[in-house]
Amino acid sequence: MRIALTEGISAFVFGSAVRDRRSARDLDVLFVYDPTRIAPAMIYGVLGPTISQLSELSGLPVHPVVLTIAEEHADAFLNRSRAIPLIGWLAETTDHTLRWPAGLRSNAII
Repeated sequence: MRIALTEGISAFVFGSAVRDRRSARDLDVLFVYDPTRIAPAMIYGVLGPTISQLSELSGLPVHPVVLTIAEEHADAFLNRSRAIPLIGWLAETTDHTLRWPAGLRSNAII
């Protein structure tokens, strides 16, 4: 299974899945999107399949945080949360607990 993000969306992992993958009970994912490409009223519908895929692959409930680019810049969430790019986290995740398929990559814009 391939995780695909729509153009104009970046994804980052933060929280327990970054600190200690083996004991993570959920997968916190920050989605930052460009509202000139995806209407705010549509973003959760656009992200729904990706969130479902991440939950299926990880076996963990996904807790999404969704911010526009401007909201993230104003809040500095990436810096405060020590979030890392989803694509890098997926590439590094080889823990048998999460059972990621070999070679899984994301086409997230990061």
